Amino acid sequence: MTPQAPGAQGALYVPITPCRTFDTRVAGAGGRLTGARSIAITGADLAAQGGKSGGCGIPAGAVAVEASVTAVAPAAAGRLRAYPVGGAVPTYAFLEWTAAQSITNTGLVNLATGGSSQLVVASESGSVHVVVDVQGYFVPKATAPATAARYVPLTPCRIVDTRVAGGPFSDQATRSYAVRGGSTAFAAQGGRSGGCGIPSGAVAVEASVTAVSPASGGYARAWPSDASPPAATFLNFQASRSLTNTGTFSLAGTASAKPLTLRSYGTKTQYVIDVQGYFVPQATAPASAAAYVPLANCALVDTRAAGGALATDEARSYVVKGTGAAFAAQGVSGGGCNIPAGAVAVEVTLTARSPGGTSFARLWPVGAATPTATFLNAQTARDIANTGTVAIAAAGSPQLTLRNYGKATHYTLSAQGYFAPLP
Repeated sequence: MTPQAPGAQGALYVPITPCRTFDTRVAGAGGRLTGARSIAITGADLAAQGGKSGGCGIPAGAVAVEASVTAVAPAAAGRLRAYPVGGAVPTYAFLEWTAAQSITNTGLVNLATGGSSQLVVASESGSVHVVVDVQGYFVPKATAPATAARYVPLTPCRIVDTRVAGGPFSDQATRSYAVRGGSTAFAAQGGRSGGCGIPSGAVAVEASVTAVSPASGGYARAWPSDASPPAATFLNFQASRSLTNTGTFSLAGTASAKPLTLRSYGTKTQYVIDVQGYFVPQATAPASAAAYVPLANCALVDTRAAGGALATDEARSYVVKGTGAAFAAQGVSGGGCNIPAGAVAVEVTLTARSPGGTSFARLWPVGAATPTATFLNAQTARDIANTGTVAIAAAGSPQLTLRNYGKATHYTLSAQGYFAPLP
């Protein structure tokens, strides 16, 4: 069994309402994760591993899924790696946690083909309950349905800030938000006046959701406004600790003025939502819209090996595309990930390593204005990862800028894949 490749034309995205594929808490599902376990993502019935009876409708040919992976109330600090069955073990973890802290990371995880299991989830530090919820999947262009979508990256753009408008969520409060178009609704929800240029036909967005200094521990769920609320959690947080998670959200039909719904569980929590890009159906997508190409998880940056910790407010720009000696200067061996010159975005995991204090980080394409969007929040001495799709500069070298805000912090950056226009 080997990781599936989408071919030269890449893979297109099919959004779904969040759907559970794996939950170790369910009786008969195998119990707490200890070491590595291979799980099914596709197939007609996932109940035996704690997932949805009847499956999530993900076809056998899927090459990747957008998934939220949650460590539930772990007894001790640890980490988890996620990778295709039969694939190489990634250099860096997909999820990092501390004792008693439920935490979710959402991002693209690549799948294997040719067997009953497609994904390995591996805990490296004792036993932990793990939940996997899927928001959508990628299939090769040759077999993609007509509704499958291509990606258009953006410099991060704010659509919601409850500190500016609306005020904090109370426990179980639910609000729906404008995402598409350019109406006055965006200013009324604390976002960029006139919106972010997301077209009316967009079926999903890549976005970061931040819980800002919550008054208590809690969690949040997000779903298309015309669907039933899912059981899937998108964001877990603790009292007084801001936390960001990035992922792809399916949107309600184009008739909906407020196609994304957010519900908060926990008392008095402010939220910020920043968009990194959007998906549009291939039939109406511009020529510049991109398809996804999976990679064997590949390291791009490790400041512990070269460059040293980023100081307060320090920004550094990094090479992402191609191969060569520049990657050794960024702290990684292997000469790069061979991401082509035409790539417009990358799926990356950014991890803060033993931060010296409370800090946060931003990522954006070289040459673009510095965004207000936060990609990662970190706390003193706690490793934490966030995965998401980020736009990169179309030309020149380097292509991606990282800025640290707060105490000096080491970072690692790895790539799961890239987006490039279809040939």
